[in-house]
Amino acid sequence: MGHQLKLDIYCFSIKVRGERDAEHKIFGDFFRENYSREDEDPLQIDKKKLIKRFIGGFIDSFHEQFVLNREETKGIATDFLKPYPSKNIIDGLINGGTTGIDQDVYDRTNPNQIEDTIERDKITALPYYFKIWTPFDGTVGVLMIQSYTDMGVNTLIFEQLARYFADKNHTIEKYKHVPEDYKERFKKKSVIYKVSLIKQGLSNKARESLNPVFTEKEHLKVKIEITGFEENPETFWKLFRKKKIINSDLTALEMDDDDDFETIATYKDEFGHQSSAKVSKEKDILPTYFLNDSLKKKGVEYPDYDLIRKHTNSILEKVKKEIGYTPEDVD
Repeated sequence: MGHQLKLDIYCFSIKVRGERDAEHKIFGDFFRENYSREDEDPLQIDKKKLIKRFIGGFIDSFHEQFVLNREETKGIATDFLKPYPSKNIIDGLINGGTTGIDQDVYDRTNPNQIEDTIERDKITALPYYFKIWTPFDGTVGVLMIQSYTDMGVNTLIFEQLARYFADKNHTIEKYKHVPEDYKERFKKKSVIYKVSLIKQGLSNKARESLNPVFTEKEHLKVKIEITGFEENPETFWKLFRKKKIINSDLTALEMDDDDDFETIATYKDEFGHQSSAKVSKEKDILPTYFLNDSLKKKGVEYPDYDLIRKHTNSILEKVKKEIGYTPEDVD
């Protein structure tokens, strides 16, 4: 079956560090403030030149070496990065993987013979595609990071970007985004097979009634799971009680009303991929975005740069619309 390629999409904003009520910064203002030179008029300088300097600074922040995480168990370095200043985009491939531990190499057919040893000061790396879009006239950017079925360097790439903005006295905030058409495709291919009721913060009396051992446990959480069924999502939500989610008496657990607890429905598609939807969030889901094998480089399990770049460009256009981005003529 091979390794599946995945894509995580994040929307992010920046603001001045330490200012509690600071508004999210327009990226163009950030570029002018931090990448204009003393002999240049920030309002007259070509925006493409500012974006090139921003991108160049990000590339330089790697210092042509692997950047390690705090525990020194993983590292990333640039393979190649390409700037597209007219589109406010930088993308490319990052090499990343594990380090800090000796690893023996075997032939898969012979678990008794060590063929080689990768020492702890070396890194076993894979290529990961990423894309950053920072609109000159907007406050919300987009970060895309590709990973594999069981391997990824998302945290390291985000931390490197966060450090880069921190050097300019700005913090970064992000949230995950999944395009609406992908959510709908996932729902159509899925069933709902589990409902969870989660209650946090029981009173002292309720905890004691449950069991005396829990009486003093102020942070006790109760989770009730309902399984053993599979239902088409459309049918499920039609039949699922809207006014009273659970008709059973849960008074002893202080779960009388729907507002007393969180209700979560879990979806599962034909491949076993799962995603959960909170009723309080209007049943919105954030399924993992799996990429088609056609985006792999021929003969290997890695992404083909040209193919994945084109594909993620089309995804980016969808995300722009969904976050309400409308380009302006900003000089």
